[in-house]
Amino acid sequence: MKSYTVLPKLDVYKPDVSLVLMGMMLQVAVFMGLLGLGNGSGEDGNRSRQLLWGLLGTTAIIYMVISKLLENKRRFSFGGWPLVLILAYVCVSAAWSVDQSATIKRSVLLLLLVSVCCVSAGAWRDDWNKDTWSKLLASPLLCLVGISLLVTIITPGRAFTELGWRGIASHKNEAGQMMAISTILFLYGVCHEKLTGRMRFGLVLVTFTCLIMAKSTTALLGLMIGVGLTELITIRSSFRRLGTWQLAIIAIILISSCLLFFGFQLDLLPSVHSIYLKFLAALGKSDTFTGRTEIWELVLGESRFHNPWLGGGYGAFWSGRDGISGYVILGSNLYPGQAHNGYVDIYNDLGILGLSLMIVVLLAGLYQARRLAVIGHPEAKLHLAILFMCIFLNLGESTFLRTTTFTNVVFLASFIRTAAIARQSRVYSKGSPLLQ
Repeated sequence: MKSYTVLPKLDVYKPDVSLVLMGMMLQVAVFMGLLGLGNGSGEDGNRSRQLLWGLLGTTAIIYMVISKLLENKRRFSFGGWPLVLILAYVCVSAAWSVDQSATIKRSVLLLLLVSVCCVSAGAWRDDWNKDTWSKLLASPLLCLVGISLLVTIITPGRAFTELGWRGIASHKNEAGQMMAISTILFLYGVCHEKLTGRMRFGLVLVTFTCLIMAKSTTALLGLMIGVGLTELITIRSSFRRLGTWQLAIIAIILISSCLLFFGFQLDLLPSVHSIYLKFLAALGKSDTFTGRTEIWELVLGESRFHNPWLGGGYGAFWSGRDGISGYVILGSNLYPGQAHNGYVDIYNDLGILGLSLMIVVLLAGLYQARRLAVIGHPEAKLHLAILFMCIFLNLGESTFLRTTTFTNVVFLASFIRTAAIARQSRVYSKGSPLLQ
């Protein structure tokens, strides 16, 4: 595979007005994903929300069709065959779904979202070797963070709950996910040409502080794992920039890890299980992960009644209190609305086949993001960190394929963006006239 360690210099880029307008659609989608604009009492909301997504998705599809008719070349990336396969499987699952209307409706919503991501993040650009994606997300996230802080100052009773800080989000976990993604964006993304190092540090400090206040342990650990694994994978490029004191810290960590290993092996330290329980207690969690394991058992118990290979149909299970998931009630009449484990939900909805396809999608995402690091693309660390964070986050929150939720919007846009860059880099390396 031919690749560049330094990206090629292209001609001066003239902004495409149509691409700018399509990029604004992703910004609107991010707002809608977090704020649930037009939400009704049901999970998929009322007609106004469906009309909003229908308008966005239809506009995106019309734009793609017109672009294809006017220009005799491929202009958009659809994320590659892994994403196409799982989307096709999601739609086909309506054939055996236990709630066909819910499956069809949610499949359409998911396809509309993917269409928006394709035109806003997957469009082929002359400036493909620059960080345009973080600039696209910076505006809506800065607005959401700013509004959350404003709400906290004006109406602290609304921003703070017994569980933790939520800002303008409906729940602390959603606020935690927003702040975790914002932290990654301001840490690795360009965001704006006039953003100085001090300003970037200040934004990271603000978003990380809000994440701590949200008390969303899953989002916090997801952020730490995402950033940690990203630095580990790209350590070859980062190693050259390390100072003496940084190398000393790495050496201390390695030596300490070896000492801990031998300490456990020789029974000189407490058992891993006892440390694990104390660690959960320090995070404010129990060995049931705040009741999550109870939900997992209930959902997996339901999965026994349909084909384990095919599942019960996409989005057919969590269809409200009056649906087949109505028996899943926790505490004081609380309906969770999700299994709080995306892999359990995917298995329940799409079976072993669907879960396998999702794993293929994640592996493809890792390959694409790693290729960005190989060619030295400025967005490489940003997409790697988001991918790793989402993979871990999905263990405690259902994020993948959750129709139009905030984290799913960001994940799909990131996945499609990396696919577009990887594809364009291969075409450019072959000297294709498509980019001339």
